[in-house]
Amino acid sequence: MILKSAMSLDGRIATRTGDSKWITSEQARAYAHRIRSEVDCIIVGGNTARIDDPSLTARLGNKTYYPTRVVLTATGDLPAGLKLFAKPGEAIVAVGPNANTQALRKLESAGARILTLEDAGGRPSIRDLMRKLAELGNLSVLIEGGGEVAASALEEHVVDKVLYFHAPRIIGGRDAVPSVGGLGAELVSESVSLRDMKIRRFGRDVAVEGYVEYAERTAVIPNEREESQPTE
Repeated sequence: MILKSAMSLDGRIATRTGDSKWITSEQARAYAHRIRSEVDCIIVGGNTARIDDPSLTARLGNKTYYPTRVVLTATGDLPAGLKLFAKPGEAIVAVGPNANTQALRKLESAGARILTLEDAGGRPSIRDLMRKLAELGNLSVLIEGGGEVAASALEEHVVDKVLYFHAPRIIGGRDAVPSVGGLGAELVSESVSLRDMKIRRFGRDVAVEGYVEYAERTAVIPNEREESQPTE
């Protein structure tokens, strides 16, 4: 799975008002469409779907590609008129076990397939989503946002590769939207790192691409530590 994001130098994917158009250049966005055309499936979160109303298609010259489009949302409370439901190809809404049944019926009427996922600490399990997507034949997956979906994917260790576009601008603001949400690492040594990195230029933007290495988190339980001490 590829985790892709477009952000400012200070790691923001939207301003405090939710505005995100356009952080990166046309050249960077064109390359992102090329990546979209090479995958089976694109995933966004519910907030991204509601605020941006993306089509999640891939446009290359005069051709348009229609990957499987997935919205990951705990409740399923999405507008039935979203653009991604009106495009050719399959649209999937992946929800948690306590999703709004009435909302899901409306989405099914709009042509969406519903996938109910296992719970993972109070939110839908993205690892379970990967299993279900693979069963449906979606073997290459691109996550496009937002920050909470990115956090879930990293926390559940399903990301293989990262593609981050950085624009030479600073958005700032404590309430601006970060590229990765969640709780994050407690220690720098527990953070996710990259290997085999490539850096590319797209106009004024810089793209950082690399494969993910997850840190081992080793917590010492006090009682076990005490029991392991030699006795006199």
